[in-house]
Amino acid sequence: MLIKIENGVPTGSPIGDKEFRKLYPNTSFPNILTPDCVEPFGYALYQNTRKPTPKKFMKCVEGDPIRNEQGFYIQTWKSVTMSSSEIEQTTISKGEEVRRIRNDKLKECDWVMISYYSDENVISDSSLRQWKMYRKRLRDVTKQSGFPWNVNWPPEPN
Repeated sequence: MLIKIENGVPTGSPIGDKEFRKLYPNTSFPNILTPDCVEPFGYALYQNTRKPTPKKFMKCVEGDPIRNEQGFYIQTWKSVTMSSSEIEQTTISKGEEVRRIRNDKLKECDWVMISYYSDENVISDSSLRQWKMYRKRLRDVTKQSGFPWNVNWPPEPN
């Protein structure tokens, strides 16, 4: 990857080797680009890094690239606090995610209710009580004090 350098500062979005070569079709570059061969054209080599996973109510934003000893600019990240509207939206999204998981868990045990109330009752009354309690605890997950960030999932009955 390469990045445009203006007044000694990286600007714009990185481009690939092919795009760089297309910008200068009449110039012969080595197979492996080096800082020395791209700098005269106002570019520098650029290395992407993996975006870190932010902590709760934080977000990672791209920082200014740092130039290393070999002449490469390395992508950097900084952690910043979310705005109140971002926190609200993140909490809403997390709640939706937990509800989806809860609903999937409820669907996975629908067979118990169907089995008990069908003509082919293959589940005992005590087992049914355990499953009913489990399903109630699943439905009450949204009432937990830590919802949606700290959810204690009930154990599935044996």
